[in-house]
Amino acid sequence: MKRVFAHIGFSFALTLVILNLISIKGVLVVFMTASALFVVPLLINKTRKAVAIPLCLFSAVLACLLFYSTYYANFLPQISLDSKVAETEFYVVELEEQNEYGYKYTVKTKSIDIAGAPQNIKLSLKSKDKIPADYYQVVKGELEFNKISDSGFQSYGSFGENVFLKAKTLKYAVTDNFIKSPNKYILDLRVKIKNLFYNELPNDNASLSLALVTGDKREISSQIKNDFKSSGASHLMAVSGLHLTVVAGSLYFLLKKLRLPEFPRVIISLFVVAFYVALSGFSKSIIRAAIMMFVFLIGKLFKEKSDLLNSLGFATFLICFNPYAVTDAGTMLTVTAVLGLATINNEIIKLYSPKNKILSYCYKVIVASFSIFVTTFPVMYISFGTVSLIGIFINIIFIPIAQISLVSSLLMVLFQFIKPLLFCFAFLSKISTDILILITNYCAKISFATANINSVTVGLLISAIFLIFGVSFMIKKKNTLKISSVIAIVLSFIILVSSYFINYNNVYVREIDGYNSKAVIVYDKDNAVVIGVSDSKQYYVVSGLVENKKLNISMIIDTSDSKYSKKIAENYSIDNYVLNKKNKSIDEVKCSNIVLLNDFDVDLWDTLNVKYISNEYETEVTLKIYDSNFYYKFNNKYNYNNNFYNDSDVVYTFNRYGFSDWRVNQWQK
Repeated sequence: MKRVFAHIGFSFALTLVILNLISIKGVLVVFMTASALFVVPLLINKTRKAVAIPLCLFSAVLACLLFYSTYYANFLPQISLDSKVAETEFYVVELEEQNEYGYKYTVKTKSIDIAGAPQNIKLSLKSKDKIPADYYQVVKGELEFNKISDSGFQSYGSFGENVFLKAKTLKYAVTDNFIKSPNKYILDLRVKIKNLFYNELPNDNASLSLALVTGDKREISSQIKNDFKSSGASHLMAVSGLHLTVVAGSLYFLLKKLRLPEFPRVIISLFVVAFYVALSGFSKSIIRAAIMMFVFLIGKLFKEKSDLLNSLGFATFLICFNPYAVTDAGTMLTVTAVLGLATINNEIIKLYSPKNKILSYCYKVIVASFSIFVTTFPVMYISFGTVSLIGIFINIIFIPIAQISLVSSLLMVLFQFIKPLLFCFAFLSKISTDILILITNYCAKISFATANINSVTVGLLISAIFLIFGVSFMIKKKNTLKISSVIAIVLSFIILVSSYFINYNNVYVREIDGYNSKAVIVYDKDNAVVIGVSDSKQYYVVSGLVENKKLNISMIIDTSDSKYSKKIAENYSIDNYVLNKKNKSIDEVKCSNIVLLNDFDVDLWDTLNVKYISNEYETEVTLKIYDSNFYYKFNNKYNYNNNFYNDSDVVYTFNRYGFSDWRVNQWQK
């Protein structure tokens, strides 16, 4: 049977996606169902010969066993530490992240002084002050543990990194002990690369170059991140196949020109690939790309041509040894993107390819972008609720400029001790990153740059397309796949166009994560209400949304006397600014209508009522939405609600630190 690993890997991953969406009791049901379905085909001669069916079902059974064992052996023991305080020995294993509230570390514990507690676990640690310890230097301290989430899809990728707990330091002391690990030398090298970029380039250029070379996006400003996301260029900042192809491909080509024999050429390339994976922090996207590159290079030794789908399936299978890896949006995006290139892209290119080199390049980039757009669409729907439309075409410019920036940044590292060359490559890196920042900033402001896909209609469309193609693959008759493609395209056009007009004036309620708080923005096609913006991440998300949709801000409710709420008022035209009376910085607010503490209950639009109650401890904001269909976004995922029909509201409570709770109240009819 062809493509054995494709069947195994994709079946394994799809099963894990389902398991992460259901309860642990549901996992047992899936396991028993998959086991029964696996046995039945073996008893029937026709299905027994069709190896693909039992192989996929067996993969599903293995996925259930892996998930179940990981849940009880790893997840439950760790979250048993939730809300507990313990003396702990730990050491830092990743570069720290600094924000306006302090420092965030990824650490591993050496010991936790609680009877029966799991040892040697990885967790996310917050500290108000910088911990004066080297990487892998043991620190003794008192930590307060909290679970990150109850499920993988709500962990924002943490579960995919085997991080189930977060902690904060109550006290600590650095020891003289060190844990021996080769990764310490990699981290030291990454620090040197970071310092090199920041010494030779302006801050924004340096942070972008660092992301392109190592995948480290910690230093990139929220505005640049949002601009890249809106422009469909976020993939350039995640080290993956594009980056590894440039690095390994350039090296292999150079060694070939130097007439080095095949065997040492491949071995050297393999070592460089492995080193680059370590330098990039072992992200899932680079691991996937590295596995496929390993298969490709080893195939050259045996004169075998690797199959892209089979290699992708093998890489997916290995990544899924952590059953929570599929809950990381980055992992799903990189796998589905390559899936689009291996399937849709190849089929379209076979049909037509221009002979002119420039037209051929543009055509291939657009086809590749479209193919990736199609296969990543379900992931974008599940994880973000928005997609970039402009990215399909703008990648024609993005990709070559990003390659120039990547190569020039790498050459900066290689030739840093030769000052004239360092200056030339730094200049080239600055120019190329400047162009990327300028273009993404401009594209992000275009009103049609992104589109909301967070409706039930889109979800049903995705399900229908999966069903159409599933049936076509089962029938396996001539032209069935082509007919299915035509039906899917026509159906997509009809549903999306009709959905646009139906949902044109819907109300959206969205929560926005910050460093230590959450804000809320409510908006329709014209107006917005902004509540509780208290840090830079929230500011840039709100600014991007307001600019992208050309929204008028009807009201800002400042719950914590935040300079970022005031900055929004300064940069945009607003109607009302609500500020607590105890706040001292009233004069800083550039708005003619300032409301001080006075509780109110007003209809801002035809479809929105806002009720405000505040005291010295907390602020309560109640949203009454007079719209039978509205969307709310909690835990970074849009949900559609059509059951509220003038009989419910959403209540948000903010303490001095930001958004702390929400609930839905039923109105009395």
